[in-house]
This record gives sequence, C-alpha cells and structure tokens, in this order.
Amino acid sequence: MTQNLGSIRTSNSYSPRLKAGVRYSNTFSGDRERVVVGNFDHSIELHHNGARTIIEMLTGAKSIEEIKAQAGICEDELDSILATLHSHNFLDIRQNKIVLANRFHSSVPSIAAKAKKRKVEERDPALQLLQNRLAPELSEITWRAGVDDGGVEVISARQDYEIEIFGNSRIAVLLYGILLGSGVTNTQMGPLGVRDNQTISHRDIGSTYLRASDVGSSFRLKLSELAKEFTLFPISSESKKHEKKEKSLRIYVGDPTKEDLSTGLISQWMRQRLDFFLISTPHGGGITWGPLVKPGKTPCLRCIDISRKEQGDISQYLENGAEEMESSIAAAHEIAGRISQEILYYVDGNDESLVGARTRFHSGALCNREHITYALHPRCGCAWE
Repeated sequence: MTQNLGSIRTSNSYSPRLKAGVRYSNTFSGDRERVVVGNFDHSIELHHNGARTIIEMLTGAKSIEEIKAQAGICEDELDSILATLHSHNFLDIRQNKIVLANRFHSSVPSIAAKAKKRKVEERDPALQLLQNRLAPELSEITWRAGVDDGGVEVISARQDYEIEIFGNSRIAVLLYGILLGSGVTNTQMGPLGVRDNQTISHRDIGSTYLRASDVGSSFRLKLSELAKEFTLFPISSESKKHEKKEKSLRIYVGDPTKEDLSTGLISQWMRQRLDFFLISTPHGGGITWGPLVKPGKTPCLRCIDISRKEQGDISQYLENGAEEMESSIAAAHEIAGRISQEILYYVDGNDESLVGARTRFHSGALCNREHITYALHPRCGCAWE
C-alpha cells in the first residue's frame, strides 16, 4: 500500500497532495524560512526557503515537474520537503479511482476507450453523489499508517467483504446501517437476524432508521427497503447476493449461553470453521463484546469459560433473574458506534485487537472500558478438533 517516494519523485504522473485535515502556518522570517505543518496528532517545522509556496501547490493537480518549474526550487530541496511530509503521513502520493464492484465496466478495449473519451464517468450523477458521500469516510481512513492514496483503495476493498448479523436488538439494527453506510455493501441480516414474519413494535423505535409510523410494518421488508437508501455503494443484485465472498464474518448479538449449542449457530460455525464475533445482551448497566473467533486458530467461548473458572470468576454462574431486554437509546448508539469502528478496522486488515479478547463497557463508567485478552486453552481442544 505504501509506495517508495524515492522511486517516483521525478515522474510526471506523480501528483502529490496534502491529506485532508493538514494545516500549515504563515511563514516565519529568520535566517531561513520556517513553516509549521501539522494535524490534530502532531506538528513539525520545515526550514526550507520556498516551503510555503511548495505546500500551497500540493493539491494533487500538479506533477512534480510542474511544481519544480513554477516554484523555482532545486530538485534536492523539493525532494527533502516531500520526503519529510511523507514520513509524517501528511502526504498522499497515489491517486486511485473508486471502482464500483456492482457496476458494469466493459472489458472490451475499444468500448472502454470510447467511454473514457466521452468522459462517461464524469457525467455519471450517481458517481458524483457517491464522491460527495465518500469524502467523510476517506478523510478518516487517510490518517491510518501506510495509506497514501487518500483511503480509496481501503474503502473500495470493503465491497469484497461479507458480513452477516444475527440478532434483533437496537444494536444489531444500528450495526446493520452503519456497516452498509461505511461501504461494507455485502452486509445483511441473517435468517435469524430479524424477526421473520414479525412486525416492528414500539420497542424498536430509537434505532435511528425506524420511526413511529413504521410500527406494524414487516421488520424484514422495512430493513430491506431502508438498506437501499443508506448504503454507500450500490447493493448487489439478488443473483450476486448469493455469491460467497472469500472474506466473511458473522456477528451474533445476544446471549450465546441461552442457545442450544449442540444444534445452534455458534457450534455450527465452529464446526464449519467460520469466523464470528459476539456481542452480549445488556446486563446490569453493562455489556461485553468479543471475542472475534477464528475456529481452530484463536480462543473460543469454551477457552474463555475455562480460563474464567481457573481465575475464580464467579460472575459466569449468574443465570437467573430479571432479563433486560434492550439497551437505552444513548447506550445503543454509543456501543454500536464503538463496535462498528473496531469491526471496520478489522475488515480493512489493520487491527487484530478483537481476536481473542473481550471488552467490558459500563454506562456508569464511560471512560473506563476494560479490554481483557485470552489465549487458547489446552483443556478446550478447539485447536485440534
């Protein structure tokens, strides 16, 4: 993903661009010109004559040769400025195009060349609308380590990931909308993910997408209808929905201890070696999420249960009592937002913190999330089944 700056410095096709969110100061006078460049995270000083002029040209519209000619600066000085900005992740050095996985692109060279000549994409209103919606997503992705094309490659790859959500809580519905709106086009509610043949109730109101006027409507049909409105990329046709992706993840929102593990979903995923992620139901003002299980490779639920017993954790024996059916509206939105960010980082291949770990969150201690990691337990045997 990261490109070697030294190999493309003098290429006319290389048009460097400051990342969205980078700010710079006015020029400070002195022995040498001084300019401060930075973002929310950190700032640096550039001690180069003409640095401010160079920075103002880093819009992605000018090549290296054009910048060098217009700024009247020597090549070594320009290379030093660009290398410094790039090393601090302030510079994009590649320009990729968004490729819509569910849109027709002719493979016939003559047709493709004709479409390019007629600038079909530039006149495509759907693509223009997509560019506007992509801007906030790209402005966040571009700051990740190693991203030097504005985040285009990362967000385009999300179209090739499949996520299936099982659960019917506010958190499940919010996750569904957030992941679709973040570019994970192949996100869907599993067969048990929404209440089949059931209708929307007043308890469901509060998950942003559902309104009081929706009460009584089919849960499944309403979510399918809304998905077309808040998805970032075009949704696959019915025929393509059934095509299995190489990368996939199942999200179970609920209490796995109340499932018949001999015939239930989790035991089925373990047997089939399908990756899955767990989110608990609310309990005493708190909730846990994790682990993300890769069967046979990372700790499973039984590994964690055995470890907790050995550590003297008696809370796992709490089974009876009043059942809390739903998260509050504020808690559901905060939890769904946090989990969505972590899942997107995992989907993008940047983070493994969900694997083999649980996060405990309590609404009475918002700043004190507890992240607990576990290892494969030798008494479980899941790694060699």
